[in-house]
Amino acid sequence: MNVGGLGLLFYKKNWLLFILTITIWLSGCQMKTQPVVSVEHTGFAFGGLIQYTLIGSQEQCEKAFQEMNLMFQKLDAEFSANSDTSILSQVNATAATSPVPISKTMLDLLLISQDLAQKSNLALNPVIGPLVKLWSIGFETARVPAPEEITAVLNLLQITGLRLDSAAVTVAFETQGMALDLGSIVKGYAAKEALRVCQEHQLKGALISVNGNVAVYGSRSNGESWNIGIVDPRSNGNGVVGSITWKDSTIATSGDYERYFEQDGKRYHHLLDSSTGYPAESEWISVSIFSAEGALADALSTTVFVLGKEKGLKFLEQYEDIDFLLIDHELKMWASPNIRERFQVRNDSYHWGLK
Repeated sequence: MNVGGLGLLFYKKNWLLFILTITIWLSGCQMKTQPVVSVEHTGFAFGGLIQYTLIGSQEQCEKAFQEMNLMFQKLDAEFSANSDTSILSQVNATAATSPVPISKTMLDLLLISQDLAQKSNLALNPVIGPLVKLWSIGFETARVPAPEEITAVLNLLQITGLRLDSAAVTVAFETQGMALDLGSIVKGYAAKEALRVCQEHQLKGALISVNGNVAVYGSRSNGESWNIGIVDPRSNGNGVVGSITWKDSTIATSGDYERYFEQDGKRYHHLLDSSTGYPAESEWISVSIFSAEGALADALSTTVFVLGKEKGLKFLEQYEDIDFLLIDHELKMWASPNIRERFQVRNDSYHWGLK
């Protein structure tokens, strides 16, 4: 037996183990000492700007931004109702002929929308596409349609004409001319997915604004919670009603101030009522929903706005895991207990409604 050879082999193995341990330790030290920075980016999707504030190492933030930006572009390419080449537009063009295969994501969002449509008597309506196109609010072609045009379109807005097959993952329309529009839910879904990306890249914090939806993750660079302002719906976007500290959730806001046009002194906003064919005659001017489930938050903000005050407040009673802040045309605020306790009012024009 060559004891010396074994001893040398043992020595070499231990020396290599020592080097490997030191290398791993030094690598860990280098990772831990990477400075935490605040990185800001701007993107474009869903017809508007996407604003990112990301907290973490420079590398973490850049990788997270690249992934989120690509994700938003893909979702926009799938769900845009304003692009003839989007997957949603292709579905709208053929679903009345035969069932069309769709993504699991589109199916899931349609199922959520269908459920809310049935519960709310079409206050939210995933087949509102023909009415949205008729009004074209937010575009240069926006106009008040003739009554007979609206009457003709109302026949295409029935949720019973939407055929979803969860097993086959397909969608079909009962009537030619029906069309999907998921603008009231897809941005909230995107916000929730942004939270997932932040977590996967181990960011310290993030604040991401997605066209009326906000994703709040972790904390600011100084370790403090994010302070989220609620836009003053009567300030043309130049002020806030107040603010609240929040984290690890999404906030979806719908209001009559976001997209509208005026004709003969009357404001016509983009939140359309399927039962009348006109912009919803709601007591609300702003509806904010706070929830970790971004798609639900986005969809509920539209639903509650269209339902109006009495029906909207009653509708929210079935959702125990969401918070809300609602503002009516008298500038009175209505909120869930958690929000009312923490919300800091910063505008004297606004005051609390009765509990």
